[in-house]
Order: sequence, then C-alpha cells, then structure tokens
Amino acid sequence: MMSIHQRRGPDQQRELIGELRAAGLAPTAQRRLVLDALHGHDHPASAIAIYQRLRADGQAVGLTTVYRTLHALADAGRVHVFHRDGELTYRHCRDGPHHHLVCEVCGLVVERSGDTVTRWLQQVRADEDFVPNPQHSDLYGVCGTCLRADRRAPGDGR
Repeated sequence: MMSIHQRRGPDQQRELIGELRAAGLAPTAQRRLVLDALHGHDHPASAIAIYQRLRADGQAVGLTTVYRTLHALADAGRVHVFHRDGELTYRHCRDGPHHHLVCEVCGLVVERSGDTVTRWLQQVRADEDFVPNPQHSDLYGVCGTCLRADRRAPGDGR
C-alpha cells in the first residue's frame, strides 16, 4: 500500500518542509505525515481521527506525535482549532487573512476572504464600543447542503 507521504511528489514535500520550518518545527517524516493528512480537507478532524487515518494507511506514527504536532501547528497559526461536540478538531488553513463559516450540522468549514467580515467587525466596533479579535471570528450556522436536506443545527426550532 502506498502511503499518504509517498504519494506526495518532491514539490509537495518541499512545501510541507517549508511550512513546518515556518512553524518552528523540525520537518520530521512523522510531522510531514500529520501536516499532509490535514491538507485538502474541508472538514476539521480530531487528533484521534488523524492518527487513525495515518495508522490505517500503514504509517508508524504515535498519537502523542500527532497531538504535539497539531498543537505546535495551531500555535504557529498553520492550523485552526475548532470545538465540535466537546472535542478539539483541526483544519489546515490557507495563508493570509480569512474567516471561517462553520456548519453546525455537518462540520463543513468554508474559508472566506477577510474583506467582508473585516468590514462587519469594524461596524461592530463602531456600533458597540467593542473591539473584536479578527483572529477568532468564526461564524457558525447551517450550510446550503444541510439546509436543502432539511437538517437542522442543534437548538434550531425552525
């Protein structure tokens, strides 16, 4: 079985190495596996889910390594941490200012450019005499797919 890590070409490996170094982490093979497991997913994943995904792919990575790598990447701003059903979940984010639209039903996360939300946060600041932290402005609701399927967010009494 070909591993996640082995499917990546040299260019992608260089990107992973650069991203880990930018986060202040040595680009070990196991850390590259953890970071690679986060790339390209619209739904955040728990450390356990990432660990299980890697183990199912035949990778010899420890759960402690997964947790430590995720925490270090989060501290460096390379992944975003979400709280879902009492559990921390992680999602790789693009560079640059952006905000998240988070579906409370299915967990889908959509990144939006910072402009629209930044204007809204500036309005909140002016109207409410309150200074919002733009680094933590996730907006929770229900995505279109769940709306069309008539699935509801917890506590939604429609």
